[in-house]
Amino acid sequence: MCKQHKWNGERAPWLKDPWNDIWTQSFSDSTLMYEVTLVSAAIGELYEQTLDTMQYHANSMGFTKAILWKKHDLDNDPLMSRFQVEISELQRQRVLAIRRPICAAFKPIALIRALAISGNGEYAMWVDASRHYKYNWSSIDIQLALRQLNTGASSPKSVYGMVTPPITGRCPEMACMENGDAYLRLDGHMESVATLTAMEDFAELIHNAEQFKASPELMSAHILLSNNHANRLLVWDWLMMAIAKPRGFCYPLAQDQVAWTILVLNRTLPLIQLGPATLCQPFVFGVHMNNRMNHFEYFAKSLMNGDFTEVRTVDCAHEEVRHTCSPGAGKKRDSLPVIDITL
Repeated sequence: MCKQHKWNGERAPWLKDPWNDIWTQSFSDSTLMYEVTLVSAAIGELYEQTLDTMQYHANSMGFTKAILWKKHDLDNDPLMSRFQVEISELQRQRVLAIRRPICAAFKPIALIRALAISGNGEYAMWVDASRHYKYNWSSIDIQLALRQLNTGASSPKSVYGMVTPPITGRCPEMACMENGDAYLRLDGHMESVATLTAMEDFAELIHNAEQFKASPELMSAHILLSNNHANRLLVWDWLMMAIAKPRGFCYPLAQDQVAWTILVLNRTLPLIQLGPATLCQPFVFGVHMNNRMNHFEYFAKSLMNGDFTEVRTVDCAHEEVRHTCSPGAGKKRDSLPVIDITL
């Protein structure tokens, strides 16, 4: 019998505490419609056009506020000056690794600012300002997505990124998804040296190395957070991982994404897998299966259509579920149960 696995969720000693004035606003419960802040950043002209398009469509998509930063906005944030030396080190590490500005640590900085101007129970949603995808922005209704997500919930739910499906165009190789092997393992995506570097630097946050490597990686392209104390501290700690351990944060190919995955797994937070019932279809919402992981329209419409399921991590051998996998299994299923990801 597999037992649900919980990590201890303890913060590492090198994670600095938020200073007292970081959350200065008084919180109030949202009423009637969801208050949602759209959050993104575009560092460089290639991405700024997407940011401008997001700004134009924000209200029609159901967002009530927006923090959409260009480089000068990021540079003017107090966190950038408060951690000026550490940010410079991130930029140096960025040159040594993949070249993303400050290793994409602008994500937690912008999210911290969004949560700081929002009330308790409101939402902040990070959306990558990608230049690689074209979206039908007018078809997205974030209010509907949140109603579907919170149906029957006693408190506002969050989506801590997308659980990564296997990258393949051959559906039989995806057939095991209903039975536990439904994700791209961390050790299957990152180079082993990069994986070990992140694991070494963030060792205090990893309960078990082998279980961690077999865990699902969370795509941090799109994150939907309810504003509460736990999530505010989560995003703060994400930034502190970059500030305190720039090598571990920057070295993996996925950078911010690996650190985010470590943190979310450390807190044993509920994971949401999007669109599993339709994964075997070559195109869903006009998006090919190999492009879905970073695709905002797929993310939003999976929630809007209620096409998602909660994923639990359980503590047992990964191979225990493989006997249930067979080519073509699950293709005819119309609905799926809660998925147990078996480690």
